[in-house]
Amino acid sequence: MGFRPEIVSAVGPAARRVLDLGCGDGGLARALSGAEVVGVEADPGVAARACGACARVHVLDLDREEVPEPPAAFDTLVYADVLEHLKDPWGALARHRRLLAPGGRVVVSVPNAQHWRISLGLLAGRWTYRDPDGFGHALARDHLRFFTRREIAGAMASAGYAVTSVSSLASPLALALSPGPLRGLAAFQVLVQGTLAGP
Repeated sequence: MGFRPEIVSAVGPAARRVLDLGCGDGGLARALSGAEVVGVEADPGVAARACGACARVHVLDLDREEVPEPPAAFDTLVYADVLEHLKDPWGALARHRRLLAPGGRVVVSVPNAQHWRISLGLLAGRWTYRDPDGFGHALARDHLRFFTRREIAGAMASAGYAVTSVSSLASPLALALSPGPLRGLAAFQVLVQGTLAGP
């Protein structure tokens, strides 16, 4: 099984020790054949399917439990569509800094709550939750937190990361029609990369 190419590309071939926070069934680990990937997953059944791909999988609740790995153990932390499911994503980002080695990177992907369909719905008085229906939908019923481009970058900065890149995932046509500050309306997903901030 593959994984989203933009996440694989953001992690890159140089990654050697990756912590996939919210690893699902191990799709990222399967796509990163050159890296040792350690997974974290809350659902025991899903975690069992990831065991064949990941070096090891921790079954735990990121809101309530610490990741049992030593400090500076990883060169890359990945949160691919997991922070929106947490009660305290800001706290999780801050707590997990200790797991990142100096010079390491963090890769975060979240649905964009500023997407034009959501914004138009809000102007019309609608904020309608939906059953989880796959990639990019910000208003899935199991989402607890909501982020725009600016808010997810701010969350990372407040947790002690220096943001190095913010990308909008959208159709090429939507991006072409939404230059500059309107780019947030085009994106259905936001991909942010960062490193540890200085002291």
